[in-house]
Amino acid sequence: MRYFSLYMLGRLAIFAVAAGLLYLVGLRSFYLVFAALALSVPLSVVLLRRPRQALAGDIEARVERAQANRRDIRSALRGDDDEPAAPSQ
Repeated sequence: MRYFSLYMLGRLAIFAVAAGLLYLVGLRSFYLVFAALALSVPLSVVLLRRPRQALAGDIEARVERAQANRRDIRSALRGDDDEPAAPSQ
């Protein structure tokens, strides 16, 4: 959850900076929001590469733990398990 929060805060910060700069240039109204969005998306792809990779790794680890837990539960319900599985962290 930490990586998600960091990534989202980074995205919001990039959007806010882009919106602020466009406001100073003189762009107003809903055009400001669309232009800031159009600028912030490619900038966040470039500038937030490491946080995005950390978030992806965190999600992958969570999915692998969930799949391992599901396999352990299914094997325990089938009675295939000779010994209990070690608890995952």
